Amino acid sequence: MENKNNGGYLNIFHRLRLLPGMVFTLLFLTSVHGQDTLHVNSNVHILPGEVMEIPAGTVVWFHGYYHFNIEGSLIATGTDSAPILFTAADTTGLWDTHTNTGGWNGLRFSSSDKGTKEAPSLLQNCIFEFSKASKGDFQHGGAISVYGERDILIEDCMFYHNYAYRMGGAVYLNRNNAHIHNSRFAYNTAQNMESEVWAYGGGIATYESRVVISWSEFEFNSATGMGGALNFEKSHPTVYNTVISNNYAPLGGGVGVVRTLSANLFSNNLIIDNTALFFGGGMAFVDGSVIVANTNILNNTSAYGGGLYFNEISSPVFYNSIIRGNKMNMEVPNQVWIFDGVSGPEFYHCNIEGGFEDFYGSGGDDFQGVYLDNIDEDPMFENPESMNFSLAAGSPCIDAGLHDSEQVGIYHYDLAGNDRFSGIRVDIGAFEFQDPFTYYSLVIVAEGQGETHPPAGEHFYKENELVTLSASAHENWMFEHWITPLGSQEEEEIQIEMQSDYSVTAVFLPLTHIPEASGGSFSVYPNPFTNRLVLHSPLFSSGEELVVRVVNLSGETLLHHSVTNQRHGFTLPLDLSHLTSGMYLVVVEGFSETYTYKIVKE
Repeated sequence: MENKNNGGYLNIFHRLRLLPGMVFTLLFLTSVHGQDTLHVNSNVHILPGEVMEIPAGTVVWFHGYYHFNIEGSLIATGTDSAPILFTAADTTGLWDTHTNTGGWNGLRFSSSDKGTKEAPSLLQNCIFEFSKASKGDFQHGGAISVYGERDILIEDCMFYHNYAYRMGGAVYLNRNNAHIHNSRFAYNTAQNMESEVWAYGGGIATYESRVVISWSEFEFNSATGMGGALNFEKSHPTVYNTVISNNYAPLGGGVGVVRTLSANLFSNNLIIDNTALFFGGGMAFVDGSVIVANTNILNNTSAYGGGLYFNEISSPVFYNSIIRGNKMNMEVPNQVWIFDGVSGPEFYHCNIEGGFEDFYGSGGDDFQGVYLDNIDEDPMFENPESMNFSLAAGSPCIDAGLHDSEQVGIYHYDLAGNDRFSGIRVDIGAFEFQDPFTYYSLVIVAEGQGETHPPAGEHFYKENELVTLSASAHENWMFEHWITPLGSQEEEEIQIEMQSDYSVTAVFLPLTHIPEASGGSFSVYPNPFTNRLVLHSPLFSSGEELVVRVVNLSGETLLHHSVTNQRHGFTLPLDLSHLTSGMYLVVVEGFSETYTYKIVKE
């Protein structure tokens, strides 16, 4: 790289080829800000295999409606303190997407006919402003359009006041898998003056692409068709930790999803204060389905479907999301509008104002989707007036999300950058309450027929918390013992101090007895006993044969008696002095029945 700062030129390109007859001035000036300026007076073509590099702090100044045609690669890496600025000398007529006057004509990435694999392109710490794709040229992607399988990363960039005639006021991706990270999109527009031609995606529009958008902001973007900030068509978008606010479109003020069936995930996002003229202030789905998790959809407005709008067999799935404060016509609360009777959105563990009873539209009146384990409660935000939507202590959304949320694939940091999985289980909403305590799992199992308190299942308790467990047998069953990490415990009520993850089992055994109406029953006393035990029944008749066994908990017989009763009533003393202290069973067989009793030797 050659550097001649003594009034000469600075060559910043590696293997850059200029087209014949192209007027392209590489004149660097020292501006009032001390930045180098690259003046562009014609289109620039980066051929396959070529790499163009632009250093930090450069101002790329277009003196007309010119573009970069990039078949090779572009590396434009600014810094926080020295970004690269792409801008236009004249913005007169920039807003008119039917003409090629005003602004510049964007970066146009395309795949060459040779099918060669190009080096990745990187746009980092760049500012793109006053660019346009008009009706007479590229139409899509005001500042950037990418066609084909190009590796491109857009990171730490800003897009302001860019325009497109059809799709993507700032960026358009066609069959491309770009990653857009930590970037801001504001005041970009997809628009035209033709009522029959819809414009999509004021900020970004994609077609048959697998775009990833993360940690970014979209504000005050607009489209005259669908998707004020974002529009995805036949795509598989992944969008996480992104704020979408104050955008506008007739359909899908914030986000539009059309002709898309995807299992990719929107997670940890805030969609707020967006407006749709007709349908779906927050998000609109038309023959579109994705997965939305831990997203706050708040205070959006539309004529129909202030928060969400569904049509043409749209069945997206929502987990752990807060959908509240959205309105129709700025006045009537309305979170969900289902236009047709065959769209079936699914909602799990969400906080939805009004519940599904307040769903509107044909599909809302006859809801065909799934509505499971949702709540309708004040989420108790910390300070929503100051855009602080963190959960306050005591919020009903804390630890109320889907138990297996990790399997959904939610990004592991919340919208504030805190750990997403910090409590007993995932919270509802974009912000995870940061619980200062450590929790352990207690798994309770009931073996046999009986109940425990707390009930059988998995429970979570704070570290060192003392948990009381109790067991209660069902009719004709008896409690036997607890199996705990500390060994067998025979008391029905025990306590465990939570110092790790534990599992305990309450064991219940069958207990058979003769109902009073059948003509016989036994009593066993004293119980507990020391050495001797008495088995008695006043109802057994003379001549009846009985077999009496004493067995331990392993089923081993320790004492066996076969007797024939000689009189009315029955009494049998048992010498059990040879047994050690513990729990045993007395089993009596007779009268075509078997009776079992639990006894305890002290």
